[in-house]
Amino acid sequence: MLRYHQGQSTFHKLDPRTKLFFFVSLSVFCLLSVNVYYLLTVFIFAFLVFTVNRLPLRELKDFSKIFIILSVLVITIQGFFYPLGQTALYNILGFVVTLEGVVFGIGISFRLFTLLFAVSIFMLTTRPKEMMESLGNFLPKDIAFSLTTAFRFIPIFQSEINTIMISQESRGHGKGRMKKITSYFPIIVPLLAKALTRAKYLAMSVESRGFGKGKTRYEMEMRKADWLVIIGTLTFGICLFLLQPA
Repeated sequence: MLRYHQGQSTFHKLDPRTKLFFFVSLSVFCLLSVNVYYLLTVFIFAFLVFTVNRLPLRELKDFSKIFIILSVLVITIQGFFYPLGQTALYNILGFVVTLEGVVFGIGISFRLFTLLFAVSIFMLTTRPKEMMESLGNFLPKDIAFSLTTAFRFIPIFQSEINTIMISQESRGHGKGRMKKITSYFPIIVPLLAKALTRAKYLAMSVESRGFGKGKTRYEMEMRKADWLVIIGTLTFGICLFLLQPA
C-alpha cells in the first residue's frame, strides 16, 4: 500500500520536485476555502490526475475504509453541532441536524480524500531514492532522510500488520465483529517490537555507510513537462480560488 508503482505515465517521468510541488499545492488549495463546490472541484482534479496516470485504486483500499469512516463521523458531528446551522433537516431525540452542518461536513470529507489522492500520487510515482533527492534540495540531509524513511516504511508496516492479523486469526482470534475490533489491540506490541528491531538495523546500516559525513547536494534538471505541470497546477488553483461560488 502506497509503495512505488512501476509505470510509464506522465507523472512517473516528472522530476520528483515537481511531484512534491504538486502534492504541496493540492494540500494548500484544500485549506484556502471551505466552499463545498470549491473542495469538490479540487477533489475531482486530484482524482482525474490519479486515474489518468493509471495508478491502481486498490492501493488505497485500506486507507479508503478509514477515510470513509472519518467522513461519516465528521458529517454526523457537523450536522448536529455546526454553530452556523439554520436549516433543520431532522430532529433526532431533540437534536437538530442542520443542512449547513451536513454540507460543511461533506466539504471536509472532500478535503480529506483530496489529501489522500495527493499523497498517493506522490508516493506511487516516486522511487524512494528520487524522494530523497527531491527533499535533499530543500531540507538538511538528516531531515530529508528521516522523512523519506517514514514514507518508505508505511507499506512495510501495513504488510506486517496484515501478517500479524492473519497469524492471530489462524489461532482463533478475531472471530466475530466485536472480536475483530478488539483484535487490533494485540497488534501493537509485536508491531512496536518489529519497528524497534528494524530501526536498530537501519541505524547500524546507515552508520556503517558513513551517512552524514559528506555535504553532497543533489543536482537535478527540470524539463519542459515539469514546468508545464507547475504552471498548470498554479493556474488551476488561482482560477478556481478566484472563480469559486460565493
